[in-house]
Amino acid sequence: MTPNAPLRIALRWIAPLAILALGGCSLFNRSSAAQAQFLLSVPPPAVVADRAPSANGIEVSRVTAVAPFDALGFVYAQADGSWRTDNYAGWIAAPSSMLTTAFVGFLSESKQFSCVTGQGAAVAAPCKVSLVLERFCGNYSNAASPHAEVQLRWYLVGDGATSAALLGSGVAVGTAPISAATPGAVADSLGAASAVAFGEILAQLSGNPAVRSK
Repeated sequence: MTPNAPLRIALRWIAPLAILALGGCSLFNRSSAAQAQFLLSVPPPAVVADRAPSANGIEVSRVTAVAPFDALGFVYAQADGSWRTDNYAGWIAAPSSMLTTAFVGFLSESKQFSCVTGQGAAVAAPCKVSLVLERFCGNYSNAASPHAEVQLRWYLVGDGATSAALLGSGVAVGTAPISAATPGAVADSLGAASAVAFGEILAQLSGNPAVRSK
């Protein structure tokens, strides 16, 4: 080995490492110093009743979530069809908990129900709606158009004399573009997508004869 051989070997490795360092600023390659937590913020309903509530009271059950969308870390859909959970950015509280609170507020702000209560409230409501979170992610399967996706399966149940009766069900999907490759932009887009899904459910609930005021 010549005297300059170790130097040539070192330079051979330095160049690729420098390139990796320069390319390490994407959403999927951040240092632990970039850790951040967010609280879901869902915009209010686009349509708000301008007269007395046209629907009876409704109770919102606690949202349940399927894996991997029941964890605190942001979840990303990748081009190969796999899921990736962010180890450095995520939620302050479980998505199911935040969505439960947000949905109660969303229905209340619509002013279409005589009252909206959470599970276990002292005042009983004639109908109960429950949600299952089936998709809650940033979709990066197409790098040119990343977007947030929220999919909620909902069930409307009424109190029967002997057992609960299923009054309606469906699947609501909300999407919103992700404006920047930052965790904050992902959190904002998931809030916007949640509002779209909530709006679909609100339209179905308020139009269901079982919840209309007599």
